[in-house]
Amino acid sequence: MGPIETLWGVVVLIFVVIALVRGYHKELGVTVLLLIVLFLELQFGDAVEARLKAQILPRVISALGGDPKTSVELENLLLLLIYQGLLIAVVFATYAGRTFSFPGAPPRGAEGTFFNIIVGLVNGYLFTGTLWYYLHKYDYPYLKQWGLFDPTLLTERALHMLRYVPPALFHDHPEFLAAFAGILVILSVRK
Repeated sequence: MGPIETLWGVVVLIFVVIALVRGYHKELGVTVLLLIVLFLELQFGDAVEARLKAQILPRVISALGGDPKTSVELENLLLLLIYQGLLIAVVFATYAGRTFSFPGAPPRGAEGTFFNIIVGLVNGYLFTGTLWYYLHKYDYPYLKQWGLFDPTLLTERALHMLRYVPPALFHDHPEFLAAFAGILVILSVRK
């Protein structure tokens, strides 16, 4: 098994390839939705998590046959599935369905390719960085037990990179994400 940052980089490159195929004018719609979801998770995530831990997760864990007082790893897995599931569902829906795109014809040649790559990198960074953030926040639940990943073997580079994933970077100021999404929406409507 290779380092997790290698997997992260491969998924980012997949987003770049998708952006090269679809064009940045369509990919910016995905960017806006990723920014909005990330803003909502950062703005309201702590309150939602506290409520889930206090009211819902103990019942779910009991129903699954666990002890709510000692099943920290099961609780972390359920929280991870909720946060990552929301992000994955939004990304899947935006690529599978119709999303807003920026009007006009995208530039051809090197300029269009440059913008496609930049937007693909941003989308990949937002998506994979957020997934990785929640994996790390909830301590990679059950992955070590199942033999999939050992979080104690994170490289120094991975630990350094975790400081720059979107939720960690914007945790104290999620309004920047909403402002950037708003600017993109205004630009798309203005044209």
